[in-house]
Amino acid sequence: LNIVKWLDDLCQKVISQSPSVVIRSCATLATTMSVFRKQLFPIAFLSCWEKLKEDEQLYFSQIVHHVIGTFKSIHPFFIQIIELLDRASLPLKIDRLELAEASHSRPLTLFFLQRLFKKNPKDTTIIEKLLDLNTTMGRNSAAHGMLVHSKGLLEDATTALWSEKLGEWDKAFHLY
Repeated sequence: LNIVKWLDDLCQKVISQSPSVVIRSCATLATTMSVFRKQLFPIAFLSCWEKLKEDEQLYFSQIVHHVIGTFKSIHPFFIQIIELLDRASLPLKIDRLELAEASHSRPLTLFFLQRLFKKNPKDTTIIEKLLDLNTTMGRNSAAHGMLVHSKGLLEDATTALWSEKLGEWDKAFHLY
């Protein structure tokens, strides 16, 4: 699987098949100018994605999921698409936790975990991953806020451990 060739072919196909006449009219120019093609592709993809049926969206999502699983990381090309679709409230049909775990970019992992947290604010797995990521990124105030939010959700020993990591020694001592 030559991912670069596949992505290049996908770009050209999406631009030439876009439901937007304006985007389709740029197809010839996009074939000769790779920078322009890369800039036009996300909008062309969104225009196509909006018109796809649910089962077609699911099929493409499965292909992307397979590519991510095969390469054990998320290609920047897909990052751009995933973020655009998410912001348009038309996300790929891929579990956000899987995307977070496949991402090698801490800010992108944070993006996915925060989206998950908004949907599942009591999920202790997500809370612990956010605590870990925020402390790793030096975002101690965010981690502290997450710890405050998780009061009563995490076990005392877990809360004590995170309190200790955040330098809240008295709180950790009382929980131990």
